Amino acid sequence: MQDMLRLREIANRVKKEAKDWYGERVIDGKRIFRTSPETIRRLPKRIHRLLPGLLQRIFWFPAHLILLCFGKKRSVGLENLRLAQKLSRKRSVGVIIVSNHSNELDPFLMVSTILPWSRLLPVYLLSRTKDLYDHYGPMRHLFGGRLFWIFGTYPAIFGLSNYKEALPYHTKILEEGRTVAIFPEGGIPDDAIPEARGGVGYLVMTTRAIVVPMTITGTPRQSENRQNQNMRVCVGKPIIPEELFNDNDQPIPETCKRIARLIMDKVYQPLLQSGSVVEENGVRRYVSI
Repeated sequence: MQDMLRLREIANRVKKEAKDWYGERVIDGKRIFRTSPETIRRLPKRIHRLLPGLLQRIFWFPAHLILLCFGKKRSVGLENLRLAQKLSRKRSVGVIIVSNHSNELDPFLMVSTILPWSRLLPVYLLSRTKDLYDHYGPMRHLFGGRLFWIFGTYPAIFGLSNYKEALPYHTKILEEGRTVAIFPEGGIPDDAIPEARGGVGYLVMTTRAIVVPMTITGTPRQSENRQNQNMRVCVGKPIIPEELFNDNDQPIPETCKRIARLIMDKVYQPLLQSGSVVEENGVRRYVSI
């Protein structure tokens, strides 16, 4: 609760800095996000504990049925979710599900892959703040606000250059031993897949959470031919923190970004092997089929 109350303090500091712009811009080929102080002040002061689990389990069945019938959804590696749950309970830590992001359906595919009776539900997704969805037109009213919060989707605060202040909700959630889901690339790529942001690395280092790499293929963004839209979710083997960093490593930006790259290498491995993603000169791109 103390971390949540610091939001007003953060908002006041951001306002004093008086940036010349807020929102989303492309600078030197990179997408830069800045959350406005007005948006920070409107963020929730508490985290919903009961509603996300109830709503996600209620909507799991229709979402699963729709994706199965119209998207021909198939999931593999579900035993790795069970293993992650066991490791989480044994170590008394949370779980971070990390996935690629190529379509708005990805969060539904991710959550519907976890069985409704699993202790991994509810999944608390990481999103942008509401002011960073303005480019969605009329749909922007549905994103980043109260509807997101009651379903368990909470924002990171962008533009602070401070992971601790940018991720107050998800740090607290993981400290409680719950499940967080992240798309480290920060959005759906238009062309080249952007480099993973370091927030996931910071969360792993500070909470010692178990990481589950999840690979999503066959969404409309990846398949131009609707007959080829066989949506597939591949759950990789859980990654324990000791595989990503040493005890003497500090959560500085360079280390956090290195950890994020290591995790995303695991996520993209099936896509690179199948040819759904190509890599040239260190830049990855989706290949439409």
